[in-house]
Amino acid sequence: MFHDLAILRQAGELGRHAAARQRLAVENIAQASTPGYRARDLTPFSMEAAGAESMRRTRAGHVGGASVTPARIVIDESSRAPNGNGVSLEAESLRAVRIEGQHRLAVAVYAKAQSLIRLSTGRQR
Repeated sequence: MFHDLAILRQAGELGRHAAARQRLAVENIAQASTPGYRARDLTPFSMEAAGAESMRRTRAGHVGGASVTPARIVIDESSRAPNGNGVSLEAESLRAVRIEGQHRLAVAVYAKAQSLIRLSTGRQR
């Protein structure tokens, strides 16, 4: 009954997106001394890509319409060391902290939605 709620689906997608970004940040840190390696990250999380309810274009003349673009890997080309490596340990550490915040948000939304469902069904725990 509650397995198809949009808020739970979106919180799950946000958590999976954060986990995938965290994996890439760890890989970037592990490759910090590999010549020619470039730091990788995912495109920002998008509610539309997570299946959020949005307007759809049903006729060619309609304005708006959702464009669903799933997260994809992007390569950071901003800075490079003399050996061609593009990983900054400081930047990756900050990115990992931001990603942790994104994951905490997903868990908090999921937990709050669960407590609201329990409250609406008359259960306390």
